[in-house]
Amino acid sequence: MTIALSVPGENDSTVRHLNQRKQEGITIISIKIHKHSTIAKISDVNISYYITEEWLENANITTQIPVMHALEAVAREIHDLNG
Repeated sequence: MTIALSVPGENDSTVRHLNQRKQEGITIISIKIHKHSTIAKISDVNISYYITEEWLENANITTQIPVMHALEAVAREIHDLNG
């Protein structure tokens, strides 16, 4: 399993890497700002959170707190499933 994190979801090298992993039969889970990005579309499972992207000059400074919450929730669920 691969968990992909990317705010815009359009990074060429990330998309190529995930496509390669998918061809290898690896399950792709993405945690994305919206479900319409390329990475979200090629993922087997996409967890979307909807917030406004924030930019400071050329830097994307969008908060990653929702991503951390989603990762913790997934980790708890896996822990519970494993007993």
